[in-house]
Amino acid sequence: MIKGIKGHGYYDELVVPIIENTAYEYELTESLTKAIEAYPKATAVLVRNHGIYIWGDTWISAKTQAECYHYLFDAALKLRQLGIDWTTPKHGLIQSGKGRCIVLDIEGTTTPISFVTEVLFPYARDNVGRHLALTYGTPETADDIKLLRSQVRFMFTSS
Repeated sequence: MIKGIKGHGYYDELVVPIIENTAYEYELTESLTKAIEAYPKATAVLVRNHGIYIWGDTWISAKTQAECYHYLFDAALKLRQLGIDWTTPKHGLIQSGKGRCIVLDIEGTTTPISFVTEVLFPYARDNVGRHLALTYGTPETADDIKLLRSQVRFMFTSS
């Protein structure tokens, strides 16, 4: 999702400046200006005990970035709660050996996050049982389940 933030790629560090809140929004002008000047790549500023300001070249860009920031903040909080160090990924390329894969990270990249939650999640809930019932005994599904289990174990054991 960091790739959805303007000027950032997968290996980049995303810095979001934090400024102190004030009683009135117009009083934030000076500290907001200083944060933007100090962090020219930033497209968002957190306001302590208030929320976040996000901007973009267009409203579509700002909306896309808002979805990406929301996802990244949520993921960082969840990883922290699980005791997982998100700052140094220890994973490499995961291969099934058969040239096939399942893409799970599409939110905000190929489709809006709302499409994922409103269409894809319900579709998966409605169809995964039938799919597994039809294919559970096949070597391909057995390999997929084994790979999925190893990835889940990795997520909860690496820290």
